[in-house]
Amino acid sequence: MVSVKITFYHYGQNFPISVSTSSFVGITLSAPFLYTATKKAVAAAKESSVLCSFDPNIRLPLWESEEKAKQCAAYGFEHCDILKK
Repeated sequence: MVSVKITFYHYGQNFPISVSTSSFVGITLSAPFLYTATKKAVAAAKESSVLCSFDPNIRLPLWESEEKAKQCAAYGFEHCDILKK
């Protein structure tokens, strides 16, 4: 398995980490800033051959609409290597 160093930026600070897998969940796609951060993390993981798992865990009351939840779940399905039930 490949281990990759990724640096996350949060409130002006760098957080370097080394990962061999990455996981994201449906709720991280529900708010615009979380959606953007998740997409960047998934793209970085994919570029570095890191496996990505996705746990849809859709809770409709947390979404602006059912359609938006479906669109974001579709993104997760398309970009994951491992789908959690």
